[in-house]
Amino acid sequence: DLAMEQAAAFAAGYLVFKDICNDASYADTLLDNAKQLWEFAIAHQGKYSSSVTAASGYYQSFNVTDENCWGSLWLYKVTGEQKYLDEAKKWYDPAPDWGMSWDDVIIGNQILMYNLTGDAQYLPPIEGTFKEWLPGGSVPYTPKGLAFR
Repeated sequence: DLAMEQAAAFAAGYLVFKDICNDASYADTLLDNAKQLWEFAIAHQGKYSSSVTAASGYYQSFNVTDENCWGSLWLYKVTGEQKYLDEAKKWYDPAPDWGMSWDDVIIGNQILMYNLTGDAQYLPPIEGTFKEWLPGGSVPYTPKGLAFR
């Protein structure tokens, strides 16, 4: 999961360095590394906290599914290569998200999948997540109005 998170970060960084910083050379380096990390992550599925046991007590990873979708979507965004979208669809979770965090990028996947495909089937999961988080949903609020789990 950590390799796929890094692949996503490198792919997003590619866009920044290509489009904003005008550094095509570094952008290409980031993209090459993103692709290599993606291949590694697909070939070697696992949670980082299973191998970095010192982290598992504080930052345990609970699955790889959302990270696999996340990295695949970012690589699809920057390359347009169908294999990345196909892989993202394998791991896509349409359930309302508990909340975005270091270990949970489901809502990010839902939004990115909808933005990249424009397919209406991906809109209800986004709405479902926000219905849970907005007042009246299942997420409790503090007396001052902060959504808090």
